[in-house]
Amino acid sequence: MIKIRFIEKIKEIDQYLYNIFSFIFVPIYSEIAYRKFDTF
Repeated sequence: MIKIRFIEKIKEIDQYLYNIFSFIFVPIYSEIAYRKFDTF
């Protein structure tokens, strides 16, 4: 029981981190990619 609960917690944390990554890093990455493409 404890193991299953622990795995679910990890999945929740993983989803949370993925959401943060999406909101913060994806716009920055696309901005950098856009600028590189623009200067190219």
